[in-house]
Amino acid sequence: MIVVYPIGVPLIILFVLMWNKDLIKHSKLLSRIQNAAQHNICMSLRYTLTTWLGFTISNYCPKYWYFEIIEIYFRLGLTSFAVLIEDLGTRIVALIFLSLAQTKLQLTLKPYSAENQNILAAIGKIQILAVSLLNYVNYFAGLSVWNMESNKLEVNKSWYALIQNLILFTSLLQLGWCIIFVYLEIE
Repeated sequence: MIVVYPIGVPLIILFVLMWNKDLIKHSKLLSRIQNAAQHNICMSLRYTLTTWLGFTISNYCPKYWYFEIIEIYFRLGLTSFAVLIEDLGTRIVALIFLSLAQTKLQLTLKPYSAENQNILAAIGKIQILAVSLLNYVNYFAGLSVWNMESNKLEVNKSWYALIQNLILFTSLLQLGWCIIFVYLEIE
């Protein structure tokens, strides 16, 4: 079951979306079908599944109907699959490459239909990349507070505080950008 959910469910969603990609690319027809579903009008299984999965395509341009599946696998790679790499240094390098690929894909395609969503997504992905790079510096410069040999926490390293403050600063910077964009969206 542990393998079925993270790999199988996104593949099933991808299959259903591929089955209906012609419908997805015609947004007027799709909105009529979703409207019919809201009014409990009986439809075929194909259209019913498409309306149920509308949340996976609603924020994206029609030509990027598959992008939510890519995002799901990037999230799984950054969180769950990375744990499968035993060596911490190799794991950090893999996370850097994965977050770099995710950032590049976001900045190149700009898949969201609204430009402010593309900007917010790019800021989030750049922050993930920045944290991964800071982890790289932290680990390979020996600034990690976790001593792998003794399995004890060492809190007397002054560089650790600097690195953690940089991570905190980037998080607050992203939060500030999000608040600004939400404020501009409301007005």
